[in-house]
Amino acid sequence: MGLPYAPAREPDLWSSIEKLGDVKTGTRLFVFLSGHGLYDPESGRLFLTQEAGGRAWTNLGMEPYLELFRSFRFARQFVFLDGCQNYPYPENARPTVKAAMHPGVAGYTPRPGNTLIACYAAGQDQLAVETDPQGPGGARGAMLRFLLDGLDLEHPCPEAVMLDFATGEQSVDLRRLFELCRATVERDALALSPPIQQTPVLEAVGPAGADRVLPIVRLPERPTARVRVGVSPAEAGPEVKTLRIFAEEPAQWDLRLPALPGERIALPVDSRLPVGLRGFAQCRIRPEADWDLVEDLQRFVVTAKEPAKDQAILFTLQELTRGPSLPLSLPLDFGSSDGDVVGREDEEAVFRDSDSGRRRKPSSPPRFPASPSTFRGSPRLRLLLPPGGAAALAGALQGSPALWVGDPAEAPAAPLWRQIPMAGQTLTLESLAGRREGLRVEPGPVRVLLDLPWGSWSSTVHALTEEVTVALPEAVGPTPLRVSLLEELRERGTALLGVEGPPPELALRTGLRAPPALRSAGQGRAVRVRGGAVWEILFPSEATALGAPGEIAIAEEVNGAFGLAILGGRSLAIDRSGGGLRVEPLSAVPEPAWDLLMSLGRLDALSAEDARELTYGKWEDWLLGLAGAYAIYAQPAAHSHQYLREVLTNLDRLGVRAPDLDLLWVALAGFGNPGPPGHEGDGDAAPIDLGRLRPWAEAGSVPLLRWGVPLALRLLAGVEEPALAGWRFSLTEIRRRLSPISTWTAWRGKTR
Repeated sequence: MGLPYAPAREPDLWSSIEKLGDVKTGTRLFVFLSGHGLYDPESGRLFLTQEAGGRAWTNLGMEPYLELFRSFRFARQFVFLDGCQNYPYPENARPTVKAAMHPGVAGYTPRPGNTLIACYAAGQDQLAVETDPQGPGGARGAMLRFLLDGLDLEHPCPEAVMLDFATGEQSVDLRRLFELCRATVERDALALSPPIQQTPVLEAVGPAGADRVLPIVRLPERPTARVRVGVSPAEAGPEVKTLRIFAEEPAQWDLRLPALPGERIALPVDSRLPVGLRGFAQCRIRPEADWDLVEDLQRFVVTAKEPAKDQAILFTLQELTRGPSLPLSLPLDFGSSDGDVVGREDEEAVFRDSDSGRRRKPSSPPRFPASPSTFRGSPRLRLLLPPGGAAALAGALQGSPALWVGDPAEAPAAPLWRQIPMAGQTLTLESLAGRREGLRVEPGPVRVLLDLPWGSWSSTVHALTEEVTVALPEAVGPTPLRVSLLEELRERGTALLGVEGPPPELALRTGLRAPPALRSAGQGRAVRVRGGAVWEILFPSEATALGAPGEIAIAEEVNGAFGLAILGGRSLAIDRSGGGLRVEPLSAVPEPAWDLLMSLGRLDALSAEDARELTYGKWEDWLLGLAGAYAIYAQPAAHSHQYLREVLTNLDRLGVRAPDLDLLWVALAGFGNPGPPGHEGDGDAAPIDLGRLRPWAEAGSVPLLRWGVPLALRLLAGVEEPALAGWRFSLTEIRRRLSPISTWTAWRGKTR
């Protein structure tokens, strides 16, 4: 960037931060932290300083420092942490790392009026990649590279530029820019070989944190012209219900009046618009008005004019002719409208006012276009499913809310699968299959949002003709394997299903240090094309390691390319395309949060309510309850320890046997304890009892879900008992080679 830089040791950083606290007249604060980050499940995000290493992992604890920043005199603050957020236990030698604040700093209180926007390059337990090492600026974090390019003052990201219609000023919306950044970084990270799972995260706190638009920078002035929108005759102005001015491109430039429901619009309306802009002005009048519009939609092009002149757009209204009312018994269907259809005269709909009883013409005749290029009624929007239909796009979730259609300004911020009431129309993909007629929409810009737990897609179209068609994409994001293996979801038995390539030759053993007990090439393998699977390996029940459902074994490719945990009675899917290694336990329960975890592996993507909802699934499939328990543990501030205890107790009652369950029990017991020998905790209780873990250590088992591996290393740190120390050594090997895109425990290379 061509900026001077100084050392980044903790005392140097504190010196800079202390100077910020002395600023009295600041309005905006920008903090960029590029380097190494970690995530501790108990103390949150932290940023390692330059001297971190050895036995002194000096760091900035992000939570306390963000609170400190909000106590400064900057009303709008932006913090960017461009670094990894993996758990700090990949090596036996690294101790537990706690988020830190500069010694002796206390007594700061966030100012209620300050808003802070924090942008993190990665989610919990994720790595952050660098891109384009040969480019002009050299290697740079994928998130920061995209954001800095999008904030270029001369060539900003066009999809994130917002327009102030009153002044003509243009600014960049960080929220929209970050949405585009997240999608790009996820795609680019997965395209690497081997692929990486990286999902940037934006968090906003303060009074403006919930705003749809988060302006971060104002762009240089561009030539503008004044555009005045009014009505004729002027006395009909109070009858205008809504006024809308929107651009052909970009789609996000859209002015809606009145700003609040029920307000009167002060006509005429003056706007400052960029010269050359092509747009539309749309006017709607009140249903009870005695006036009708000659034309309710007008196209315009902004041209440069002398300051003394206006570029005028005038909507002409005609007074309605009163006549006798008609009976309400005529069975007519003219589509959606602002009144009750009661009759038809000379090919025009006639309405009856609900208060006065007089008949009138509609403000917008519902089915008769005013011109070949403009449709005055309610257009139809047709949504086309991709080949394979709803099942190919959403799998088990094809019957869950996944589509939203409506006003772009009202697009939902929350995921559709959370089923929070919102404006617009929410649909399932399954419902499109039998829908012959399109959706009725308001004329003008319409946004179509496809929102699945593992990815989203949107398109904004102008519905200005009788029918508009939008084709949905064939896929979004890193699609869960159970989507392509939908026909195999209800299969029983112990099997490994492949979605591409030839089947591997596997060796099965009872534990990490046990000899191979079975080679899949010798017995029990069936290869066939069925549903979405291209091959299948069946593990026979008489195998020593899998004598009963729920028993755990280790399967490794004979040539040592990869290994994974095998669970008796459970079918697993495996994908090794693109140099990656991704294993997913198949479940037929249509739970969106399960897909979010299995496809992205992001515990921090679940809210407290989401995690609880996921744990309820244990009654249908206990693995959902186990995944939900991990999500609860990863967000201790948002969940009570008592609820985690209830979940683990119910899993015990269900007869669940898995290292993960006992790891979570021990971790739960560690709250308020000093922890393993040699490690300080936050209380004075007795040392943690590791007895639950001893049988798993002696058997050489591995946790089923990948989060259990770093959790085990954390609990076993400093333990010298031979069996537990040996298990720690084996898991340390696996931790170094864990596949970053597999939520199920899978690793590269052969373990010793």
